Amino acid sequence: LYILELRRPVWALPPIVLIWANIHPGFIAGDALTAAYLLKALFVRPLNRRYILAASLSIVLSGFNPNGFDAILRTGEQLGGAALGNPPDNLEYLPPQLFASVTGEHLIYPAIIVVAAIGSLSFLFWVVSGLLKRRRVREVFDPVHILLFVAFAYSAFATFRAGMFFAILTTSITAINLSKMQGFVGGRAVIGQRGENVKRQKIFVTTALIA
Repeated sequence: LYILELRRPVWALPPIVLIWANIHPGFIAGDALTAAYLLKALFVRPLNRRYILAASLSIVLSGFNPNGFDAILRTGEQLGGAALGNPPDNLEYLPPQLFASVTGEHLIYPAIIVVAAIGSLSFLFWVVSGLLKRRRVREVFDPVHILLFVAFAYSAFATFRAGMFFAILTTSITAINLSKMQGFVGGRAVIGQRGENVKRQKIFVTTALIA
C-alpha cells in the first residue's frame, strides 16, 4: 500500500506480489488494492506509464503460483456458501460473530468495530481539517481510499478471514489520512522534495504508532 500510495519504488511491487502469491492465498487482497489504484491512475493526466505498467505486471505475476488464480475462485465459493448458510470448509470464512461463538474468541467482533471506528474517524478528521483549510474537494476526498475502506469493512463483517486485512488496511489508510497534513507546516505550504520527505516520515511514524 505504501508503494501504491507514494508511487515509489514502483518496480519493487511486482517481485513483492510474486513472493506473496507463493506464500499465502491472501495475495488476492493485494490484487484488489493494486487494481483500485491502477484504475485511479488511468484517469490521472498525464499518465504515469511506469506506474501503470508496474501495477499491471504485479496483478499478472500474482497468478504465477502453484494454484494460479484459483484462490480467487476458492474464496468466492467459500464466501458464497457461508452467505447461503452452508458451513465452509475453513472456519475462518464464518462471520465474525459466528466464528467467535464457535472458537470462544468473543473479543473479535468488538475489535472489528473498534478498527472500523478508528478508520472512520481518520476520514472525518482529514475532511474537517481539509475543509477548514479551504482545500479543494478533490484534495479532501480520495475515492480510492473510501472505496477500499468500505469494501474491506463489509468483507470484515461478513467473514472473519477478511478481518485481519481490514485491520492492516485501516492502519495504513489512517496513517495516510493523517499524513496528508504534511502539506502544511507552520501554516505554510511545503512543496517539492521536502514535502515528500515529510509525507513519508509521517506515514511511517503514524503507522507504527497506530499498530
